[in-house]
Amino acid sequence: MAGDFFTDFGATISKAAKDIGNRADSFVETQKIRAKILSEQKLIEKDFTDLGKMLYKRYVDGEPLDETMAEVCEDITQRKIAIAAHRETMAKMNGETICAACGASVPEDAAFCMQCGAPIDREMETVVNPTSAPEETEDIRKEAEAAEAESIINDAVTEEEDEDNQEE
Repeated sequence: MAGDFFTDFGATISKAAKDIGNRADSFVETQKIRAKILSEQKLIEKDFTDLGKMLYKRYVDGEPLDETMAEVCEDITQRKIAIAAHRETMAKMNGETICAACGASVPEDAAFCMQCGAPIDREMETVVNPTSAPEETEDIRKEAEAAEAESIINDAVTEEEDEDNQEE
């Protein structure tokens, strides 16, 4: 009787262990498949990003795009300009300026960027004379904004190309 109990108990434990092993194998296989799905989804997102970068580069290069795509590209450009302005404001708060070549914050009195070594262009910093005529001030502001926007766009395209080259 005691032998039957232990035999049955052993069989029950063996069956439970086998069942747990099968469940663990199934769980591991499920996780592997989920990881493959996630990997494919990330690759799709990367493809969408690359597609968007190619489209935006065409916009920056002046290629004609349909109206909807051009609007999205213009929104991106405006957001990049806003980001640059925020970075400039933050740098000024910290007594720094922004390197036009790489976008790094450098001390205001620096002659060269400590990040990339480029000379700091003091001409890009527009100082408006408060006694200037309003139309002169507006013209100076527009010229500075246009130069900054062009610099930001060129930096963004260069940055995206550098990222693409690193990924390859």
